Amino acid sequence: MLAPLAIPGIVAALALYLGWTRIGLYDTIPGVILVQVVVGLPFACIVVAAALSSFDRAQVRASRSLGASHLRTLFHVILPGIRGAVASGFVLALAAGWDESVITLFVTGRNVQVLPRKIWDSLRYDIDPIVAVVATIMFVTTLLGVIAYLFIAGRRGARSQSI
Repeated sequence: MLAPLAIPGIVAALALYLGWTRIGLYDTIPGVILVQVVVGLPFACIVVAAALSSFDRAQVRASRSLGASHLRTLFHVILPGIRGAVASGFVLALAAGWDESVITLFVTGRNVQVLPRKIWDSLRYDIDPIVAVVATIMFVTTLLGVIAYLFIAGRRGARSQSI
């Protein structure tokens, strides 16, 4: 499951291109979704596995001894305890999928339009103002995220110093 971390992007792109053409997933939306899952899943697994390794198993045992089913224990004990890791894994998977845009470019043709291909085509053929808008939105979103993080971290630091 962690093999995509060790394989260079171009090698993975070529392998997925050959595989997707054989099974009919080349230039389809399900093919693009599966590529993003293949690229991002190892990052999410690492983060979630780290959170699960430090999770207090006594909570699970207590939940089960009080009569909760496996499913109820999962949704009411385990997932709330690792929700930060799940969110971090999701963000890392999205970032990894965006970073490995060469793989996406290999498995799409002209039928499926994805953002990396749209940006590539607009840089190659003509300057499209939509690309500038998307780049600005991405930049502002990232900037707001960093500012929010610094604000929250600053408030937590001030609160812990006052205690």
